[in-house]
Amino acid sequence: MSKQQVFTLDIEEEDYGYPDHACLFFHTLAPGYAFVDDLNRLYSIALARRGDMQLRGVSWPLYVCFQPVSKLHWRVVERPRSEDSTAPHWQQGQKLLILQGNDARLVADRIEEDFGTPLAIPDDGDHTARRRQGILQGYQQTLMPVSRMDPGQQADTPLSRKAAKERAELESLVYEILDYLDRHEEKK
Repeated sequence: MSKQQVFTLDIEEEDYGYPDHACLFFHTLAPGYAFVDDLNRLYSIALARRGDMQLRGVSWPLYVCFQPVSKLHWRVVERPRSEDSTAPHWQQGQKLLILQGNDARLVADRIEEDFGTPLAIPDDGDHTARRRQGILQGYQQTLMPVSRMDPGQQADTPLSRKAAKERAELESLVYEILDYLDRHEEKK
């Protein structure tokens, strides 16, 4: 009788998840068009409303843009007010920014820092910096939190049973959205 060979597959940690994706949740009830306009001004992008996503039998507002030079897709999804109450961390009316492509996580780091760090006062003559500061300061004054979720990445600390269930629901919903976007981007 021959000895059975055992093969092991060595997978590095980076092989899990979506390495070219980053997701930021903006816990604000600002109208989608106003929030997207602010993102456009802050980051010199051109997010525009596209036909709503049809997910879970409901229309989800969707704004998209692609930056060809940086090869970065920007997508903002607003959770509809009529959607069910699963994944309570992301409440109805709040926004999800999905970045996909080159340096998505670095751009997400910068955005997260912009919205969470007190701002320095710009020079009087720098009108662009003053306008930028005004937009960010408005969100910071309303104490709008920004939460980060990298799809497929495990939480840094062990979660309670309830928190683990909520995170699983949220990840499931985000995966549904990513799958929807992937399927519909292929058709264009």
